[in-house]
Amino acid sequence: MMKRSPIAVVGMAGIFPGAPDLPTYWHNIVSKFDANREVSPDRWVADAERMVNRTPAQDRAFHRRGCFVDPVAFDPTGFDLPPDLLQDLDPMVHLVLSVGRTAVSGPRPIRFNRKRAPVLRTTGVCPLIPHVVPA
Repeated sequence: MMKRSPIAVVGMAGIFPGAPDLPTYWHNIVSKFDANREVSPDRWVADAERMVNRTPAQDRAFHRRGCFVDPVAFDPTGFDLPPDLLQDLDPMVHLVLSVGRTAVSGPRPIRFNRKRAPVLRTTGVCPLIPHVVPA
């Protein structure tokens, strides 16, 4: 049998389709909100009529609808990295940094052993991936 250890959630945040934050996300779940919507025309690399194919095909979409995260305004201040490097990073990195900042911006514990505190993060539909917080 696995040994059970106490855990502490020291921060939580997220951005989801139809929900820019956790309170909206939980409200959407309770109210059975459907975040599925028509693909915005600016997301297609070509005419949508040409891109959608109901049978699987290379470089084609199966459907015109999906669940999308709205663009996030990234604020590069406060990160210990050169601002021009931060601006050039992939938008997914901007998303992860923004959500991470929100998660740890709440109340802080008085004593906190960083070496014993893994960080769990997930992006998209990836499984939770443990990351050790640097000391």
